[in-house]
Amino acid sequence: MSEKIKVDATNPMYHLAGWRGVAAILIFIIHYRLRKYNLPSVLGYTGTHSFFLLSGYFVSIGLFKKFENNEINIWKTFKEFVLKRILKIMPVYYLYIFTMLLIGVITMIALKIPPDQIDPIRELKQFGIGLFTYTYNFREVYNLFIGHKYILETPMTYPHLWYISFDLQLCIIIFLFVAFIRNRALLLKISVAGVIAMVIFRFVAWNYMLSIPGDMQSREYILEKLPLMQMDTVFYGFILCLYDFKKTKKLFIALIVAGILCYGWAFYRAYLISIDTGLPLRTTLREDIYVIPYYGVQVIDSTVAFFIFILMATIINFPEKFKVLLNPLLMNIGGLSLSMYIFQFLFILIGMFLVAGVLRKFLPGVVADGLGLLSFLVLDYFFAGIFSKKIERPIHKLIDTKIFKKERK
Repeated sequence: MSEKIKVDATNPMYHLAGWRGVAAILIFIIHYRLRKYNLPSVLGYTGTHSFFLLSGYFVSIGLFKKFENNEINIWKTFKEFVLKRILKIMPVYYLYIFTMLLIGVITMIALKIPPDQIDPIRELKQFGIGLFTYTYNFREVYNLFIGHKYILETPMTYPHLWYISFDLQLCIIIFLFVAFIRNRALLLKISVAGVIAMVIFRFVAWNYMLSIPGDMQSREYILEKLPLMQMDTVFYGFILCLYDFKKTKKLFIALIVAGILCYGWAFYRAYLISIDTGLPLRTTLREDIYVIPYYGVQVIDSTVAFFIFILMATIINFPEKFKVLLNPLLMNIGGLSLSMYIFQFLFILIGMFLVAGVLRKFLPGVVADGLGLLSFLVLDYFFAGIFSKKIERPIHKLIDTKIFKKERK
Protein backbone atom coordinates (compact mmCIF):
# COMPACT_ATOMS: atom_id res chain seq x y z
CA MET A 1 0.00 0.00 0.00
CA SER A 2 1.90 3.00 -1.30
CA GLU A 3 0.79 6.52 -0.47
CA LYS A 4 1.75 9.62 -2.39
CA ILE A 5 4.00 11.76 -0.26
CA LYS A 6 4.44 15.45 -1.03
CA VAL A 7 8.19 15.77 -1.01
CA ASP A 8 10.32 18.86 -0.43
CA ALA A 9 13.64 17.79 -1.94
CA THR A 10 15.48 20.47 0.05
CA ASN A 11 14.18 19.20 3.40
CA PRO A 12 16.50 16.44 4.73
CA MET A 13 13.71 15.04 6.93
CA TYR A 14 12.33 13.29 3.84
CA HIS A 15 15.75 11.84 3.03
CA LEU A 16 16.05 10.56 6.60
CA ALA A 17 12.64 8.91 6.23
CA GLY A 18 14.07 7.13 3.18
CA TRP A 19 17.11 6.04 5.18
CA ARG A 20 14.79 4.68 7.88
CA GLY A 21 13.26 2.56 5.12
CA VAL A 22 16.71 1.26 4.13
CA ALA A 23 17.53 0.49 7.78
CA ALA A 24 14.25 -1.41 8.21
CA ILE A 25 14.96 -3.54 5.13
CA LEU A 26 18.44 -4.41 6.44
CA ILE A 27 16.96 -5.55 9.76
CA PHE A 28 14.24 -7.59 8.07
CA ILE A 29 16.70 -9.36 5.77
CA ILE A 30 18.95 -10.32 8.69
CA HIS A 31 15.96 -11.43 10.80
CA TYR A 32 14.74 -13.64 7.97
CA ARG A 33 17.82 -15.73 8.79
CA LEU A 34 19.18 -16.72 5.41
CA ARG A 35 22.17 -18.04 7.34
CA LYS A 36 23.34 -20.42 4.62
CA TYR A 37 23.99 -17.39 2.40
CA ASN A 38 26.37 -15.92 5.00
CA LEU A 39 25.07 -12.35 5.05
CA PRO A 40 27.41 -10.22 7.22
CA SER A 41 25.88 -9.64 10.65
CA VAL A 42 27.21 -6.05 10.58
CA LEU A 43 24.31 -5.22 8.21
CA GLY A 44 21.92 -5.93 11.07
CA TYR A 45 23.90 -3.67 13.39
CA THR A 46 23.74 -0.93 10.73
CA GLY A 47 19.94 -1.14 10.61
CA THR A 48 19.51 -1.32 14.39
CA HIS A 49 21.84 1.60 15.17
CA SER A 50 20.13 3.64 12.46
CA PHE A 51 16.85 3.13 14.32
CA PHE A 52 18.54 4.16 17.59
CA LEU A 53 20.00 7.36 16.18
CA LEU A 54 17.02 8.36 14.03
CA SER A 55 14.69 7.98 17.00
CA GLY A 56 17.05 9.94 19.26
CA TYR A 57 17.49 12.70 16.71
CA PHE A 58 13.80 13.26 15.96
CA VAL A 59 12.81 13.09 19.64
CA SER A 60 15.58 15.58 20.49
CA ILE A 61 14.42 18.04 17.82
CA GLY A 62 10.88 18.02 19.20
CA LEU A 63 11.99 18.39 22.81
CA PHE A 64 14.44 21.23 22.09
CA LYS A 65 11.62 23.14 20.44
CA LYS A 66 9.22 22.39 23.30
CA PHE A 67 11.69 23.53 25.97
CA GLU A 68 12.31 26.88 24.30
CA ASN A 69 9.48 27.92 26.61
CA ASN A 70 11.22 28.43 29.96
CA GLU A 71 7.89 28.51 31.82
CA ILE A 72 7.05 24.93 30.87
CA ASN A 73 5.99 22.55 33.65
CA ILE A 74 8.57 19.74 33.47
CA TRP A 75 6.61 17.11 35.42
CA LYS A 76 3.38 17.68 33.47
CA THR A 77 5.27 17.67 30.17
CA PHE A 78 7.11 14.48 31.16
CA LYS A 79 3.88 12.63 31.96
CA GLU A 80 2.32 13.71 28.67
CA PHE A 81 5.49 12.80 26.76
CA VAL A 82 5.68 9.25 28.17
CA LEU A 83 1.94 8.67 27.85
CA LYS A 84 2.02 9.76 24.20
CA ARG A 85 4.91 7.40 23.42
CA ILE A 86 3.10 4.46 25.02
CA LEU A 87 -0.26 5.20 23.42
CA LYS A 88 1.39 5.60 20.02
CA ILE A 89 2.66 2.02 19.95
CA MET A 90 -0.18 0.36 21.87
CA PRO A 91 -2.51 -0.58 18.97
CA VAL A 92 0.01 -2.49 16.84
CA TYR A 93 2.05 -3.71 19.83
CA TYR A 94 -0.79 -5.44 21.66
CA LEU A 95 -2.45 -6.63 18.46
CA TYR A 96 0.76 -8.49 17.61
CA ILE A 97 1.22 -9.96 21.09
CA PHE A 98 -2.30 -11.37 21.23
CA THR A 99 -2.34 -12.46 17.57
CA MET A 100 0.75 -14.59 18.13
CA LEU A 101 -0.71 -15.91 21.39
CA LEU A 102 -3.93 -16.89 19.58
CA ILE A 103 -1.94 -18.69 16.87
CA GLY A 104 0.00 -20.48 19.60
CA VAL A 105 -3.15 -21.59 21.43
CA ILE A 106 -4.75 -22.83 18.20
CA THR A 107 -1.57 -24.74 17.33
CA MET A 108 -1.42 -26.24 20.83
CA ILE A 109 -5.03 -27.45 20.69
CA ALA A 110 -4.95 -28.65 17.07
CA LEU A 111 -1.65 -30.54 17.32
CA LYS A 112 -1.93 -31.46 21.02
CA ILE A 113 1.44 -29.92 21.83
CA PRO A 114 2.35 -29.14 25.49
CA PRO A 115 2.12 -25.40 26.30
CA ASP A 116 5.83 -25.14 27.22
CA GLN A 117 6.71 -26.14 23.64
CA ILE A 118 4.66 -23.31 22.13
CA ASP A 119 6.91 -20.25 21.78
CA PRO A 120 4.37 -17.44 22.46
CA ILE A 121 2.94 -19.22 25.50
CA ARG A 122 6.37 -20.01 26.92
CA GLU A 123 7.60 -16.46 26.33
CA LEU A 124 4.56 -14.88 27.98
CA LYS A 125 4.84 -17.25 30.92
CA GLN A 126 8.52 -16.47 31.51
CA PHE A 127 8.78 -12.82 30.42
CA GLY A 128 5.22 -11.53 29.99
CA ILE A 129 5.68 -8.97 32.76
CA GLY A 130 8.56 -7.46 30.77
CA LEU A 131 6.40 -7.14 27.65
CA PHE A 132 3.60 -5.39 29.53
CA THR A 133 5.81 -3.09 31.62
CA TYR A 134 8.12 -2.15 28.73
CA THR A 135 11.17 -3.72 30.38
CA TYR A 136 11.44 -6.66 27.99
CA ASN A 137 14.96 -5.60 26.96
CA PHE A 138 16.11 -6.74 30.44
CA ARG A 139 15.17 -10.33 29.59
CA GLU A 140 18.78 -11.53 29.42
CA VAL A 141 19.65 -9.79 32.70
CA TYR A 142 16.74 -11.67 34.30
CA ASN A 143 18.01 -14.88 32.71
CA LEU A 144 21.42 -14.30 34.28
CA PHE A 145 20.08 -13.99 37.82
CA ILE A 146 17.79 -17.00 37.66
CA GLY A 147 20.36 -19.18 35.91
CA HIS A 148 18.39 -19.75 32.71
CA LYS A 149 20.28 -20.69 29.58
CA TYR A 150 19.79 -18.27 26.74
CA ILE A 151 16.60 -19.05 24.80
CA LEU A 152 17.32 -19.12 21.09
CA GLU A 153 15.23 -16.66 19.12
CA THR A 154 12.89 -18.66 16.91
CA PRO A 155 10.58 -17.10 14.31
CA MET A 156 7.29 -17.55 16.17
CA THR A 157 7.95 -15.54 19.30
CA TYR A 158 8.56 -12.02 20.67
CA PRO A 159 12.34 -11.51 20.84
CA HIS A 160 12.42 -8.41 18.62
CA LEU A 161 10.03 -6.52 20.92
CA TRP A 162 13.01 -5.69 23.15
CA TYR A 163 13.46 -2.66 20.89
CA ILE A 164 10.05 -1.23 21.85
CA SER A 165 11.02 -1.24 25.55
CA PHE A 166 14.50 0.04 24.72
CA ASP A 167 13.18 2.93 22.61
CA LEU A 168 10.81 4.13 25.34
CA GLN A 169 13.60 4.06 27.93
CA LEU A 170 15.97 5.87 25.56
CA CYS A 171 13.36 8.59 24.94
CA ILE A 172 12.94 9.09 28.69
CA ILE A 173 16.71 9.55 29.05
CA ILE A 174 16.68 12.09 26.21
CA PHE A 175 13.83 13.97 27.88
CA LEU A 176 15.74 14.23 31.17
CA PHE A 177 18.86 15.60 29.47
CA VAL A 178 16.95 18.21 27.45
CA ALA A 179 14.72 19.22 30.38
CA PHE A 180 17.42 19.67 33.01
CA ILE A 181 20.42 20.88 30.99
CA ARG A 182 19.04 24.06 29.46
CA ASN A 183 22.51 25.41 28.62
CA ARG A 184 22.82 24.03 25.07
CA ALA A 185 26.54 24.80 24.80
CA LEU A 186 27.14 22.77 27.96
CA LEU A 187 24.97 19.91 26.63
CA LEU A 188 27.01 19.87 23.42
CA LYS A 189 30.26 19.56 25.41
CA ILE A 190 28.75 16.80 27.57
CA SER A 191 27.68 14.99 24.41
CA VAL A 192 31.16 15.05 22.86
CA ALA A 193 32.70 13.85 26.13
CA GLY A 194 29.95 11.22 26.44
CA VAL A 195 30.71 9.71 23.04
CA ILE A 196 34.38 9.32 23.96
CA ALA A 197 33.51 7.90 27.38
CA MET A 198 31.19 5.33 25.80
CA VAL A 199 34.02 3.84 23.72
CA ILE A 200 36.01 3.23 26.91
CA PHE A 201 32.99 2.10 28.91
CA ARG A 202 32.05 -0.54 26.32
CA PHE A 203 35.46 -2.18 26.61
CA VAL A 204 35.31 -2.21 30.40
CA ALA A 205 31.74 -3.54 30.51
CA TRP A 206 32.21 -6.25 27.88
CA ASN A 207 35.49 -7.42 29.38
CA TYR A 208 33.65 -7.79 32.68
CA MET A 209 31.06 -9.92 30.86
CA LEU A 210 33.80 -12.41 30.05
CA SER A 211 34.22 -13.13 33.76
CA ILE A 212 30.54 -14.05 34.25
CA PRO A 213 29.73 -17.77 33.92
CA GLY A 214 27.19 -18.69 31.27
CA ASP A 215 26.81 -19.40 27.59
CA MET A 216 28.37 -16.90 25.18
CA GLN A 217 25.17 -15.80 23.46
CA SER A 218 23.48 -14.98 26.75
CA ARG A 219 26.38 -12.76 27.77
CA GLU A 220 26.40 -11.07 24.39
CA TYR A 221 22.84 -9.84 24.80
CA ILE A 222 22.94 -8.95 28.51
CA LEU A 223 24.30 -5.47 27.86
CA GLU A 224 23.63 -5.04 24.14
CA LYS A 225 19.95 -4.22 24.71
CA LEU A 226 20.36 -1.84 27.63
CA PRO A 227 20.06 1.94 27.00
CA LEU A 228 23.17 2.62 29.10
CA MET A 229 25.24 0.66 26.56
CA GLN A 230 23.92 2.70 23.63
CA MET A 231 24.18 6.18 25.16
CA ASP A 232 26.45 7.37 22.35
CA THR A 233 23.39 7.33 20.07
CA VAL A 234 21.72 9.80 22.46
CA PHE A 235 24.80 12.04 22.46
CA TYR A 236 25.15 11.82 18.67
CA GLY A 237 21.51 12.90 18.36
CA PHE A 238 22.21 15.96 20.51
CA ILE A 239 25.30 16.82 18.46
CA LEU A 240 23.30 16.63 15.23
CA CYS A 241 20.78 19.07 16.72
CA LEU A 242 23.21 21.49 18.36
CA TYR A 243 26.37 21.60 16.23
CA ASP A 244 26.57 23.68 13.07
CA PHE A 245 28.48 21.63 10.50
CA LYS A 246 28.38 24.63 8.10
CA LYS A 247 27.93 22.36 5.07
CA THR A 248 31.60 21.43 5.11
CA LYS A 249 32.54 18.99 2.35
CA LYS A 250 34.91 17.34 4.82
CA LEU A 251 31.83 15.40 5.90
CA PHE A 252 32.19 13.26 2.77
CA ILE A 253 35.79 12.43 3.69
CA ALA A 254 34.66 11.64 7.24
CA LEU A 255 31.89 9.44 5.80
CA ILE A 256 34.39 7.39 3.79
CA VAL A 257 36.71 7.06 6.79
CA ALA A 258 33.80 6.05 9.06
CA GLY A 259 32.64 3.48 6.52
CA ILE A 260 36.10 1.94 6.24
CA LEU A 261 36.45 1.93 10.02
CA CYS A 262 33.05 0.32 10.52
CA TYR A 263 32.93 -2.33 7.79
CA GLY A 264 36.69 -2.75 7.50
CA TRP A 265 36.85 -3.74 11.16
CA ALA A 266 33.97 -6.19 10.77
CA PHE A 267 35.76 -7.96 7.91
CA TYR A 268 39.17 -7.85 9.62
CA ARG A 269 37.70 -9.35 12.81
CA ALA A 270 36.07 -12.09 10.74
CA TYR A 271 39.47 -12.76 9.14
CA LEU A 272 41.16 -13.08 12.56
CA ILE A 273 38.48 -15.49 13.75
CA SER A 274 38.85 -17.49 10.54
CA ILE A 275 42.61 -17.83 11.09
CA ASP A 276 42.22 -18.86 14.75
CA THR A 277 39.34 -21.30 14.30
CA GLY A 278 39.91 -22.66 10.82
CA LEU A 279 36.35 -21.74 9.84
CA PRO A 280 35.71 -20.21 6.39
CA LEU A 281 35.65 -16.42 6.24
CA ARG A 282 32.08 -16.48 4.90
CA THR A 283 31.03 -18.24 8.12
CA THR A 284 32.89 -16.02 10.56
CA LEU A 285 31.39 -12.92 8.93
CA ARG A 286 27.95 -13.93 10.11
CA GLU A 287 28.51 -15.93 13.29
CA ASP A 288 27.59 -13.77 16.29
CA ILE A 289 28.78 -16.44 18.70
CA TYR A 290 32.32 -15.03 18.42
CA VAL A 291 31.26 -11.46 19.01
CA ILE A 292 32.61 -10.91 22.54
CA PRO A 293 36.05 -12.56 22.79
CA TYR A 294 37.24 -11.08 19.51
CA TYR A 295 36.29 -7.52 20.44
CA GLY A 296 33.22 -7.68 18.27
CA VAL A 297 30.40 -5.85 20.02
CA GLN A 298 32.84 -3.64 21.93
CA VAL A 299 34.12 -2.20 18.66
CA ILE A 300 31.21 -2.79 16.27
CA ASP A 301 28.71 -0.85 18.41
CA SER A 302 31.03 2.16 18.50
CA THR A 303 32.11 2.09 14.84
CA VAL A 304 28.61 1.51 13.46
CA ALA A 305 27.16 4.30 15.65
CA PHE A 306 29.92 6.66 14.44
CA PHE A 307 29.27 5.74 10.81
CA ILE A 308 25.50 6.34 11.13
CA PHE A 309 26.18 9.67 12.87
CA ILE A 310 28.43 10.89 10.04
CA LEU A 311 26.00 9.57 7.42
CA MET A 312 23.08 11.45 9.01
CA ALA A 313 25.16 14.64 9.36
CA THR A 314 26.01 14.39 5.65
CA ILE A 315 22.38 13.77 4.65
CA ILE A 316 21.17 16.71 6.78
CA ASN A 317 23.73 19.12 5.30
CA PHE A 318 23.81 17.81 1.73
CA PRO A 319 20.35 16.35 1.05
CA GLU A 320 20.72 17.01 -2.69
CA LYS A 321 23.43 14.32 -2.83
CA PHE A 322 21.05 11.65 -1.51
CA LYS A 323 18.12 11.91 -3.94
CA VAL A 324 17.94 8.11 -4.09
CA LEU A 325 16.49 8.21 -0.55
CA LEU A 326 13.47 10.13 -1.86
CA ASN A 327 12.23 6.94 -3.51
CA PRO A 328 8.51 6.79 -2.54
CA LEU A 329 8.72 3.11 -1.62
CA LEU A 330 11.66 3.69 0.75
CA MET A 331 9.90 6.65 2.39
CA ASN A 332 6.69 4.63 2.77
CA ILE A 333 8.59 1.75 4.36
CA GLY A 334 10.26 4.30 6.64
CA GLY A 335 6.87 5.66 7.67
CA LEU A 336 5.47 2.17 8.26
CA SER A 337 8.65 0.76 9.79
CA LEU A 338 7.32 0.50 13.37
CA SER A 339 4.30 -1.61 12.39
CA MET A 340 6.36 -3.64 9.93
CA TYR A 341 9.00 -4.22 12.60
CA ILE A 342 6.51 -5.36 15.24
CA PHE A 343 4.61 -7.74 12.93
CA GLN A 344 7.62 -9.03 11.02
CA PHE A 345 7.86 -12.50 12.60
CA LEU A 346 4.29 -13.42 11.65
CA PHE A 347 5.11 -12.78 8.00
CA ILE A 348 8.55 -14.36 8.33
CA LEU A 349 6.71 -17.54 9.32
CA ILE A 350 4.57 -17.31 6.20
CA GLY A 351 7.47 -16.50 3.89
CA MET A 352 9.91 -19.01 5.36
CA PHE A 353 7.69 -22.03 5.88
CA LEU A 354 4.60 -21.64 3.70
CA VAL A 355 6.02 -19.89 0.62
CA ALA A 356 9.69 -20.95 0.52
CA GLY A 357 8.93 -24.34 2.06
CA VAL A 358 6.43 -25.21 -0.70
CA LEU A 359 8.38 -23.63 -3.57
CA ARG A 360 11.55 -25.51 -2.60
CA LYS A 361 9.86 -28.68 -3.88
CA PHE A 362 9.64 -27.21 -7.40
CA LEU A 363 12.36 -24.57 -7.64
CA PRO A 364 16.08 -24.26 -6.82
CA GLY A 365 16.68 -23.41 -3.14
CA VAL A 366 18.07 -19.93 -3.80
CA VAL A 367 15.02 -18.98 -5.91
CA ALA A 368 12.58 -20.38 -3.34
CA ASP A 369 14.33 -18.56 -0.50
CA GLY A 370 14.38 -15.31 -2.48
CA LEU A 371 10.66 -15.54 -3.22
CA GLY A 372 9.98 -16.41 0.42
CA LEU A 373 11.86 -13.30 1.53
CA LEU A 374 10.05 -11.17 -1.04
CA SER A 375 6.64 -12.51 0.03
CA PHE A 376 7.45 -11.71 3.67
CA LEU A 377 8.41 -8.11 2.84
CA VAL A 378 5.41 -7.52 0.54
CA LEU A 379 2.87 -8.99 2.98
CA ASP A 380 4.36 -7.09 5.92
CA TYR A 381 4.36 -3.85 3.93
CA PHE A 382 0.75 -4.12 2.76
CA PHE A 383 -0.49 -5.21 6.18
CA ALA A 384 1.26 -2.26 7.85
CA GLY A 385 -0.18 0.16 5.27
CA ILE A 386 -3.74 -1.08 5.70
CA PHE A 387 -3.43 -1.21 9.49
CA SER A 388 -2.01 2.32 9.60
CA LYS A 389 -4.76 3.81 7.43
CA LYS A 390 -7.78 1.94 8.79
CA ILE A 391 -6.93 1.46 12.47
CA GLU A 392 -3.79 3.17 13.74
CA ARG A 393 -4.33 6.71 12.43
CA PRO A 394 -7.98 6.91 13.54
CA ILE A 395 -6.95 5.71 17.02
CA HIS A 396 -4.10 8.25 17.17
CA LYS A 397 -6.48 11.01 16.08
CA LEU A 398 -8.95 9.96 18.77
CA ILE A 399 -6.18 9.94 21.40
CA ASP A 400 -5.00 13.42 20.39
CA THR A 401 -8.46 14.97 20.38
CA LYS A 402 -9.98 13.20 23.40
CA ILE A 403 -6.99 12.75 25.73
CA PHE A 404 -4.63 15.56 24.79
CA LYS A 405 -7.33 17.92 23.45
CA LYS A 406 -5.31 18.71 20.32
CA GLU A 407 -6.19 18.66 16.65
CA ARG A 408 -3.97 16.13 14.86
CA LYS A 409 -2.25 17.58 11.78
